[in-house]
Amino acid sequence: MFNTTLPERVPAVDPFRAHMELLELAGKTVTQYMTRDNSFPSLINRMKVSPQSGTTISGLSELDYPRVNGISTGAGVKQVRSMNKIPLPPEIMEHFGHMQCSCMMGIFSEINRAWLTIDSDIYIWNYENGSDVAYYDGLSETILSVGLVKPKPGVFQNCIRHLLVLTTTVEIVVLGVIFSSSNEANRTYNELNLTQEIIYTLTTDGVPINVITGTDNGRIFLGGKDGSLFEIMYQVEIGWWGKRCKKVNHSTGTLSFLVPSFINAAFSEEDSIIQISIDNSRHILYTLSEKGTIEVFDLGENGTKTSRLASLSQSAIVNCALSSIRTLDSGNFRPVVSISCIEIWESADLGLVAVTQSGVRLYFTTGPPGYRPTTLHLIHVRLPPGYTANASALRPNTVHIGLYSSGNLLLVTSPGGNQDKMWCLSGDVFPLQPTLSEQQSILQLNGVVWAMKEIKYPIPPSLPLCEQPPLLVRQHYEPAKKFVILTPQGAEIVQALRPVDILSQLLHETNGPDSEAVKYYFQSQTEDQACATCLLLACDQSTQNAQLSEWATRAFFLFGGDPKVGSIPVHQSSFQYALPAGFNPSSVSTPVGNRNFFSPPDNTTIQYSAKHNSLYLYYGRILRPLWTTKIVQKVVMNDKQYLISSVVGDEVALVAGRLLALRSFLIKNTQINSTNTNTTCETMGTPITSTQPQRSRLQDAQLQEKRSLDALKSLVDHSYQVLGLWKIMCEHQFHVICDSLPQDQKNQMANATFRDLILLGQDLCSNLINKLINTYLSDNTSIDPISLKLRDVCPKLYRNEDAACTKANEMINLAKTKINQDEKDKLLKASLNLCKEVAPHINLSAVCRQFLSCHFYEGIVELSLECAAKCDPKDLAIVYYLNKQPVEDTAGYQAYAQRIDCYNEVTAVFDHLHQ
Repeated sequence: MFNTTLPERVPAVDPFRAHMELLELAGKTVTQYMTRDNSFPSLINRMKVSPQSGTTISGLSELDYPRVNGISTGAGVKQVRSMNKIPLPPEIMEHFGHMQCSCMMGIFSEINRAWLTIDSDIYIWNYENGSDVAYYDGLSETILSVGLVKPKPGVFQNCIRHLLVLTTTVEIVVLGVIFSSSNEANRTYNELNLTQEIIYTLTTDGVPINVITGTDNGRIFLGGKDGSLFEIMYQVEIGWWGKRCKKVNHSTGTLSFLVPSFINAAFSEEDSIIQISIDNSRHILYTLSEKGTIEVFDLGENGTKTSRLASLSQSAIVNCALSSIRTLDSGNFRPVVSISCIEIWESADLGLVAVTQSGVRLYFTTGPPGYRPTTLHLIHVRLPPGYTANASALRPNTVHIGLYSSGNLLLVTSPGGNQDKMWCLSGDVFPLQPTLSEQQSILQLNGVVWAMKEIKYPIPPSLPLCEQPPLLVRQHYEPAKKFVILTPQGAEIVQALRPVDILSQLLHETNGPDSEAVKYYFQSQTEDQACATCLLLACDQSTQNAQLSEWATRAFFLFGGDPKVGSIPVHQSSFQYALPAGFNPSSVSTPVGNRNFFSPPDNTTIQYSAKHNSLYLYYGRILRPLWTTKIVQKVVMNDKQYLISSVVGDEVALVAGRLLALRSFLIKNTQINSTNTNTTCETMGTPITSTQPQRSRLQDAQLQEKRSLDALKSLVDHSYQVLGLWKIMCEHQFHVICDSLPQDQKNQMANATFRDLILLGQDLCSNLINKLINTYLSDNTSIDPISLKLRDVCPKLYRNEDAACTKANEMINLAKTKINQDEKDKLLKASLNLCKEVAPHINLSAVCRQFLSCHFYEGIVELSLECAAKCDPKDLAIVYYLNKQPVEDTAGYQAYAQRIDCYNEVTAVFDHLHQ
């Protein structure tokens, strides 16, 4: 009989362990590249602002507006392009002829509508195609201001998704906006209608309203001609003031309601509010007056309060700006034509940017980051193009509309005549620079602009309230910004190009990557970053973009380079990215800030190729929305706490789809990590004739890169399968499945991120699969459909043997329900045969316990012997035993230990029967 006492041995490395080591290697590398993506220069740092700097200024250096000849003149590519021009609807043009007094035009970009007021009537239409014209003629006085706002949740019926606010000299009217159908995610709003009855009517108390703006949580603010900030306060039930709705003045004291507004106006200098800008990320409100005064109001931590904090007059702003540069005329800093809040996602330090008539930007802060606002302080002045020493005479002037959004500034200028120009200034092309470098483009418009708005997309609820990396990192999921411009001729939709859009246009303009323009793009972006952008196009699997994908793939290999050996280059180009203080170059991926270096034992530095670095960057950017997100959140249902997925299945599917495309790219382009055996060895500067040691070092570099890329391939495939499983879980009763897990695993899930799930969650994935299968078994539902789906989506998490064991388990459970012994024996033997087919890759103990519960003892013996034989097909254990277990026979020991594990299942049954 075999001796079942096993000596301690070091187990051999099994395939699973090797797989986990690859995942660990790739996971650590991904973390390095994600850290680098979070280490770009911040906006405040690029402005050179520090506690000791005072108000800084930029726009005077050639590096602030670098000439990008390779892009702008080499292929005629601009960073903004016109997408579509839509004329005014014929019925709107007809009403122009009946105007008696005044008209205004504006845009409701949140619902894809434009509007026109003619005297007391308002017309609303879909600016995307000129259709769905609606109108309202229920007012008797000329309309002075128009606003569209979100209602507070729970106040109105669900069909009312927006409120239309109209004001005249005497009254404020609120109407409900209803659509026959709408989808906010896809921005489709069909057939607009207004409520037949007015919801609220309020008096203006003699103070005309100039501007109307709403917050995301449903508050409605009004800017008065007397300079007062009003709010329409409303609720479901009648309040303590005896009404469902009232108007409150936030610019006066608490007892101001005792003094009529016309008396206040008589004793104060009139300075109309002409714009309100609301930072919904921080709950701060800013106003701009006709005379250039900027005021800031704190709406409270939760956006439910209002307190007036600070104010800066036009003269105070000009004096502060002049203190930073006394050589410019004060006229450059007045008047202020627009203000735009800077939300926390763009900068934790900056709160507001104001634009002057000459195109100068004035950046303000409201206090230290992380605290409620306390002040309004000018900290940076940004001059427009045309102020450098060698600049041309061309510079923006007579700016009458300015719109700033996430680093993009649009300026509408009136050079004369009946056609305006639009300037676009954007730093999206130069995120690596330590200075605030921007590209400029000019677009000729087809008329005089009356209104301009950004077409905003909903902000993902999972987006953390912190400063985000530049568009170069975010462009994988963030669509290109679009803006709608309204003129008397119609609407024009323009698009601000992302880095990937610029590359796409360059490839189209030059018919492939073999051009100086594309070469310059890769140089200015750095090869690592440009190759990562290139992968967005190369991984596109749609047939209509097949040619573009092929060009991008060629560019990826043309500029992606090979690993190099030698010393770190010391030369710096004029566009070199300076790493933030404290950042370790040995753990990043860019040359002198954008390459990944490591030193082998002989202290030779190895530099990975741009192909390698960009693939890791690309993977990290694909997973970025989920990587640090908790996988579950706790909810209470029916007085019991459950775990639910923190993201919906569609969000997971979007990321998984990008991973699938990357996996296909890696499979298709197997030459990515093929070793190069050329006789020329390239150091990190110049090619040199190779010697044997140099060839050896180069081969080491190639092998290191190949291992790293092999690890990435494993990680990409594994990540896709894990997310595929998670999506399947989301399609079932997720909370019920999780509730069946042991408490320790629930605790583990509650603290785990998707990074943990992908890199360390093998056991958790197996348990979730088992619990999912058990829900089918407990419901007496066929497991074939879910088993096939698991095999298709995650074959390495749910293997053939898993599917066979699942089917065998279903047969065993069915056998337990049979009364007829023949039917029961037939099912048990069929399940035994299934298990023997996939032996030894089964959970032998679990299956034996199932057989034991059915008293199927012969099945336990047969399956245990089958597993033992297949674990040791060469009978190494017999030789090991007969030779008296020699210490040096590691292979025999391994086979012996595996056989003993199998035989122990049989002896355990004997022990059970004996008891």
